[in-house]
Amino acid sequence: MKTLKLLLSCTVFSGLMTATLRSQPPAVIKIDLDRKISKVDPNIYGAFVEPIRTVVYGSIYDPKSPFADENGFRKDFVQLVKDLKIPVVRWPGGNYVSGYNWEDGIGPKDQRPARLDLAWHQVESNQMGTDEYAKLCSLYSNNSRGTALDVYADCEKYNNRVFNDIPYLDVTAVLNDSAKTVVVNVVNRHENNALATDVVLQRGAFTGNATVKEINAEAVNSTNTRTSEAVAITAKEIQFQGNTISYNFPAHSFTQMMIPVK
Repeated sequence: MKTLKLLLSCTVFSGLMTATLRSQPPAVIKIDLDRKISKVDPNIYGAFVEPIRTVVYGSIYDPKSPFADENGFRKDFVQLVKDLKIPVVRWPGGNYVSGYNWEDGIGPKDQRPARLDLAWHQVESNQMGTDEYAKLCSLYSNNSRGTALDVYADCEKYNNRVFNDIPYLDVTAVLNDSAKTVVVNVVNRHENNALATDVVLQRGAFTGNATVKEINAEAVNSTNTRTSEAVAITAKEIQFQGNTISYNFPAHSFTQMMIPVK
């Protein structure tokens, strides 16, 4: 009899827990096109290149590759950087710059000196030098534009040993006036749970469709290697009605929504 009562109690308690979880309201992200912060300087989307191991030789610069162009640059790499619309490439970057002499990377390649890079304890051949980086940068164009928007996000929060009430969703939004597009970037910090969210446009009108790109992996500590891609990018088109997009942001993910506005 005691066993039966215990079983019934557990069943009722489980039912209450299930009902509580199911009644959890979705997170809300509100976007107002009138609440503009300032223009986004496109240069913040820049990157730097540091010649460590195969970062440059074999990846960016590889004259022997079947993908190489007339300058020795891998055309597949160049296209990927163009797709990212990186406006500035800072070179040389990182610790490498402390011992670099730009004059080592100009002129005929057969006359360029090889140097020991003291930062990474490797020999720099200077075959991809100052001249080559100038040519590489000429292949890219500056296309990053937009106005930062003030975003309201109401979602579940967590505490750690240092900070309290940290929202699981980290959200930014940019309005591209010329393209009539709102770009919403969302990081879900939750390690285990996807977060159901309503993305609400408070002024203006969505067109009813959006492009969504996600960067994610099965585990938080997943990494990519030269032979496997555990962390991957997925893209899809979604359709909706009205000015609210209901979306589940996966656990430990970065999601970018490109939403045309009327």
